[in-house]
Amino acid sequence: MKYYFLRKDEFKQLIENRLFNKNYPVDHELLEEVINSTCNYWDVEIVGFNYFFSKILETYLKKSYACADIIDFVYGLSDEMYFSRQEFDSDFIHLLMTKHPRNANSSLEEDLLQAVCFYYEK
Repeated sequence: MKYYFLRKDEFKQLIENRLFNKNYPVDHELLEEVINSTCNYWDVEIVGFNYFFSKILETYLKKSYACADIIDFVYGLSDEMYFSRQEFDSDFIHLLMTKHPRNANSSLEEDLLQAVCFYYEK
């Protein structure tokens, strides 16, 4: 199985492209290819963190945007593409904090992406 783990900026681009019909920036060509592939062939599972999703929602809330449409959209993605959400459940937190300890020089986003790769490989 192939997986593609969304960074926070990619998750936001996915939302803005699919829900708001905004074009992908030039630097997101790979993301566009992966999304097209998973929508057409279901050969790559795209994984988005609920943690990143909550941070994205927070930015929309600060702009006074009603987030119900965004929430419905993200929770409906699995109907149109091979998409899953990585919850911050106790198993994942345990993995992140004990079996994959954080690197003091990296960001939480980088550590989450590394931990989820390990989580899906096990």
